[in-house]
Amino acid sequence: MTDRFAPGDADRVLVYGRTTDKTLVGDWNGDGTDKTLVGDWNGDGTDTLGVRRDDTPVLSPAAAWARAEFGTFEPVNTYGEGDTDLLLPEGVSPGLITVRSCARGDGIRITAKGEWTIKIQPMETAPLLPESGSWDSVFLYAGDAQTLAAMHEGDAEFRVLQWNGEGSERTTTLVDTTGAFKGDLNFSAGPSVIRVTATDLWALTPR
Repeated sequence: MTDRFAPGDADRVLVYGRTTDKTLVGDWNGDGTDKTLVGDWNGDGTDTLGVRRDDTPVLSPAAAWARAEFGTFEPVNTYGEGDTDLLLPEGVSPGLITVRSCARGDGIRITAKGEWTIKIQPMETAPLLPESGSWDSVFLYAGDAQTLAAMHEGDAEFRVLQWNGEGSERTTTLVDTTGAFKGDLNFSAGPSVIRVTATDLWALTPR
């Protein structure tokens, strides 16, 4: 700390927590800016700095919401060849299959002539919604209600869906079209799941 509003060396040094603590810094709301995590961790009405004291992975707010909303499980890698029925992990609600589609139900039927590999992951492992992409994907969105400028190249299908969890009444279709597209999409406040269906380049940028 310094005793003046000016750059320079610190006049005072304060010790916070333990020497092994790690300050939590990250893009917690998906706005592209890293911030120090501050909160009322013990319910005493006072916000304090967030730190880590073990090696447990820290979930972003969107990932923490997905874990609470859909549950979690250890990722599953399955390998095989030919036709088979693949059982999902016990207790699975929605999950990510090769991080490109959502799965529901008790199992998956695979029809194939050659070798295949399937990875099933909990929803919390989905990445935060980026500003651009080029294929089908499932993302987590932690931003505020806002309008994003959408762009899609090519002649194929372009669809963007927003789902606010099991308790929401329906999935909101933000756009469902075929071919090149430019227009505004109105996102509701997160946290939520975003499903993008596309086979060409697409972009979702803040206005």
